[in-house]
Amino acid sequence: MSKETSETPKIQLADLTGRKYLEEAVVPILTQALEQLVKERPANSVTALEWLAKYLVENKNWKEKLAADSDSDQPN
Repeated sequence: MSKETSETPKIQLADLTGRKYLEEAVVPILTQALEQLVKERPANSVTALEWLAKYLVENKNWKEKLAADSDSDQPN
């Protein structure tokens, strides 16, 4: 992958309005994380925040994973 291609999403995100940026880059993964947090239900708020932070870090490449999953679902 060329450097130009790998930087394209960053340039596009930088050009978005604040609301659009949140909709594209933050809300989808945050929603997933919160759904999982509700299932886990850590004992207290500190533990919940630590769990949430860990989930977000572990899933920071969620868009790439989503694209890879959809590619593997395509028939040959």
